[in-house]
Amino acid sequence: MPCILAEIGYLSHPAEARLCGDPAYRERMASALARAILDQQAKGAAGTGPLPKPIYAPPSRASDPPGS
Repeated sequence: MPCILAEIGYLSHPAEARLCGDPAYRERMASALARAILDQQAKGAAGTGPLPKPIYAPPSRASDPPGS
């Protein structure tokens, strides 16, 4: 099942927290997300360009040297 994760504001940021508390702002963000989803559904992958090459490397770890 397709899904998205949209971070439209951070509650730790005072100005964004105020916006997130505004019902009109939340409605605008929800409408914008819905339009974007419908637009993507209509266009598909057309015009998005080639996919990046896969990375065949193990994930980095905190103990790895910087830049490795």
